[in-house]
Amino acid sequence: MLPDGSVVELKGDARVATEFSGKVRALTLLRGTAYFEVAKDPERPFVVQAGQVAVRAVGTAFALELSGGDELSVLVTEGRVGVHPAPEPASAALLSLDAGKAVSVPVAGGLREAPAVEPVDAEAMRRRTAWRVPRLEFSSAPLRDVVAQMNPHHLRPFVLADEAVGRVRVSGVLSADKADTLAEMLEAEFPVSVERYPDRIVLRRKR
Repeated sequence: MLPDGSVVELKGDARVATEFSGKVRALTLLRGTAYFEVAKDPERPFVVQAGQVAVRAVGTAFALELSGGDELSVLVTEGRVGVHPAPEPASAALLSLDAGKAVSVPVAGGLREAPAVEPVDAEAMRRRTAWRVPRLEFSSAPLRDVVAQMNPHHLRPFVLADEAVGRVRVSGVLSADKADTLAEMLEAEFPVSVERYPDRIVLRRKR
């Protein structure tokens, strides 16, 4: 979660650096694949740079993949982004991409020609973003339902010790792969005790 409310999801060992200022929300994709959900702020563009390419958005969602350090793939899932020669935002957009479109551009040597834009259908979009871990949002949901959504993403599942703990109402937002975060939240904010074992996490209603 970024200071402005935008969200960045990183695949594997992907890395980004951030530099927010009063005028621009700037990030650099250092390596790998990242997915960006940009909070709307028309006064502060959201710019991700990779090499000599910059991708600019205001409020949208898109994925970037830096392949081998020499090519950047851009996939827009929501809204619109501009692809610019870097540094940005001083330069004009070389092309704009709407949702359902993708493009690959070299990150070295500077952008001189608009590359071919590729349409991406729903199935291809799903495949290309299948690596993402879903964010789960609960509003007074029974803990048994929370556990049912979390467990498919973990080798060490949550186990409910009794029916009473399954009825505890839980509210919050977290990534589906953050078992430790959920366990800590339950211990700190809800009447739940947590027992950690190598093969499972047992939840009990506090007496």
